Amino acid sequence: MLAQSTNFLSRLLRQNDRSNSQRRGGAMPELRGIQATEDIKSEWKRAYNLYLQAPGDPYDKKNDRTERIGYVAKALQLTRKQAKRRIRNFEAWQRNIKKGLVSA
Repeated sequence: MLAQSTNFLSRLLRQNDRSNSQRRGGAMPELRGIQATEDIKSEWKRAYNLYLQAPGDPYDKKNDRTERIGYVAKALQLTRKQAKRRIRNFEAWQRNIKKGLVSA
C-alpha cells in the first residue's frame, strides 16, 4: 500500500513539474546578456553617457544620483523609473563584462 501511494505521488509531482516548465516557457538561457539586443544596449549607453554628463549634488551622494537620474529622464523624455532602469542595466552589463560572463 505504501509503495502504491509513493508511486502515485512521484507521478503526480513529475506531471506537475512538466506543466510548470511549459507554463513558464522553458528554462532561462545559460549565458547572460542574450536577451538584450544591440539597439537596447545602445539606449543604455546613451542614458549612461547623459548620466555622467549630468550635474549632480557634490555634497550628497544619494541626492547626486537622484538628480542625475532625473536629468537623464528629462533629456530622454522618460519616466524616472525607466531612466533608472536603463542606467542600472548598463552598470550591470559592464560588471558582467568585467567578470567575463558576457561579451562586449
